[in-house]
Amino acid sequence: MQLSDNAQGVNNGDINVVDGRKNGASYGSGIAYGVEVADNATFTNSAGASIYLGRNASDPSKDVTMSGGSSLSAGIMTKSAKEVINNGLITLGTGVRNAAGMLIGNATGNVINTGNIVINGDSSAGSSRNYGITVRDSGAENNQEIRNDGKINVNGTNNVGIHVSATNKNAEATTSASGSIVVDGEGSVGNRNYAVWAEGGKDGKAVVNVYSNITLNKAGNIGVHVRDNAVANVDSLSSPAFNSTDQIGYYLYGKGATANIGQAVMNDNGQDRTTIFRIANGAMLAGNTTTPDGQASSNLDLTLSGEQSVGVLATGTGSSVDTGEATFTVQGTDSAALLIEGGATGNISDKTTINLTGERTIAGVVDGQAHQLNGNAEGSATPTILTSNAKITSEASGNKVIAYVARNQGSLILDTQAIIDLASTDSIGVNVQQGGSLTNNATAALHVSNGIGVQASGSNAQIKKLGQIQVDDGTAGVLLTNGASLNITGNTGDAITTNGTADGIRLDTGAGKLAAKVVIISAEGTGAGIQNDANNTDITLNDVTINANDGPGIRTSVALNMKDGLNNILNVNGKGTGFAFEQRNGDAVTGNLTIGKGYTVEVHNSEGSGIRANTDGKVTTNADINVYDSAGGSAIIAKKC
Repeated sequence: MQLSDNAQGVNNGDINVVDGRKNGASYGSGIAYGVEVADNATFTNSAGASIYLGRNASDPSKDVTMSGGSSLSAGIMTKSAKEVINNGLITLGTGVRNAAGMLIGNATGNVINTGNIVINGDSSAGSSRNYGITVRDSGAENNQEIRNDGKINVNGTNNVGIHVSATNKNAEATTSASGSIVVDGEGSVGNRNYAVWAEGGKDGKAVVNVYSNITLNKAGNIGVHVRDNAVANVDSLSSPAFNSTDQIGYYLYGKGATANIGQAVMNDNGQDRTTIFRIANGAMLAGNTTTPDGQASSNLDLTLSGEQSVGVLATGTGSSVDTGEATFTVQGTDSAALLIEGGATGNISDKTTINLTGERTIAGVVDGQAHQLNGNAEGSATPTILTSNAKITSEASGNKVIAYVARNQGSLILDTQAIIDLASTDSIGVNVQQGGSLTNNATAALHVSNGIGVQASGSNAQIKKLGQIQVDDGTAGVLLTNGASLNITGNTGDAITTNGTADGIRLDTGAGKLAAKVVIISAEGTGAGIQNDANNTDITLNDVTINANDGPGIRTSVALNMKDGLNNILNVNGKGTGFAFEQRNGDAVTGNLTIGKGYTVEVHNSEGSGIRANTDGKVTTNADINVYDSAGGSAIIAKKC
């Protein structure tokens, strides 16, 4: 049906857009409209009537392939100055691509959908995108209203419920409280389905007002996508509901992409690998979001209970996140409050609350490697920065929690107000992986009740400034492994205090060098001040004080030639020893121990000793040993295996 001038059209029956014939075979390329409305014409698709794109001409009960043409096909296409209404059913068949249920292109009349639009286009005819309603350069002027009051079902793959595009001038559309958008489909992280997509340009702003319910039912579905110079105003009852894995709630892409959200309290509904916010390609997100009416702001409150979910993911150079007064509760295993990657920047405010309650939960990851929407790595790693002033806590019932991870040129800066206070067991304050770096400027000590203060792995892992580390029990204040090295200087405030079984510094198998200057390392339990399990003799200490209690000041479980140092003091306050050459359980080792100059062992307890060696090799020492208790133990205890 084609309507122009002042024509009035009504469909009370069925309109089928079918395939043609070319050389006797089905042909579905080209542009086709069920109804075209122009000039001052009006059209109504009545309740009970239908428009169907993609029928088989020979057998209307079957769908055919209609890959489309250079422009969109449509059930209804309007460029009219008058009203167009759909009260019936519009369907895009399974073989339809590059089409829309309703296409509004430079129209100035009102367009209302109260009926049902169903998008079924699958991958059989290609990957060009389909739309339920698409608005092009329309809806923002002269009180024009483009509104969805009906139901839009998004099936198939690479399809969109409501799309607003402003290329040459502003565009706007609304999906009302009486409407709904249900996103199903094939379920894929490759060609995803979207509920809402708004896309602006340099000559126009796109606005979509969302008052409808948005339900995401299949894996990979995306709720609200805002691109470049565009705004989504989302009512308090309309944030996407997650019902499957790998879904994204809000996807902001490009400068000017904005989401004003009425309901800032959101959760992933226990769905695995959910991303509530994805910020990309120069978009920005603030933790205090503005409501759609612009009258007030509310603070994000995100809860993650699915596994491997992310509250806010920012990727790409120019993308940024400032959490403001946001609250994150991370319950799902391997889930993270924030992931900053690929050149993006993140700032976690001192007013932000992050509570880690689940196993292996993470407050923040900073990763120089960007990732595409499908999860594949994109390009090479690039410098990426996450700065935090927040207080990070975990519950005592938790296990294997990690406050922060830095890797692949990702730099973590703990600013002066930053607090890490983990009450969980077997946990890590900061995990610096290959290519990552840590600068700890925090005034308060990084505190871990049980586990590791800072773990560094990989030859390019950098601890630029360690800061103050306190570990009550577990493994170590600092654990070095897989080529990682440590250079700490007390003049910048570096200090390590441990208790229980935790060592001050542990060099695990394959660790790199250790250099320390003007540092106090206190092992107040049974752990060692420095535990060397690495086949490494590159340990240099100058003006270092190690306070040992019931463990050794320095213990090596492999042969060691301790380099000459300067003014190093090892205080033995309990029944420990200054130097121990033995396994951690006291068993014998093989090889030789050589201790260079510059070490003084002060034995203050009657049960303490200066050097304890349990080896079949030689012990050579230039250390000074002072035993202060008249009933004190031996300066040197040597056992031959």
